[in-house]
Amino acid sequence: MSLSGDAEVQVVPATSHSGSTCNFRWRMKDIEEVDVVLNTCFSDPPDEEITTFEYFKQMCRDKVIENFVEQSNLYCVHKTGRTLNKKMK
Repeated sequence: MSLSGDAEVQVVPATSHSGSTCNFRWRMKDIEEVDVVLNTCFSDPPDEEITTFEYFKQMCRDKVIENFVEQSNLYCVHKTGRTLNKKMK
């Protein structure tokens, strides 16, 4: 059986330091070399600077924030019996 290309598990009887019998012995193998070419082109940054919040909103959409809020409230109710929701007047 091979694991991640750099180690191999060989099932053989072996004795551990505590005297019990183990069924695994690890043996190292050479890692296969992979030829990887990176051809990534990045666009230029926008001309106008954006705020940290605007950048955050580009990366983290409203649905994600709504899910954070919902999951946080569920966790709080589970742990404390109360919700984090506060009604604004």
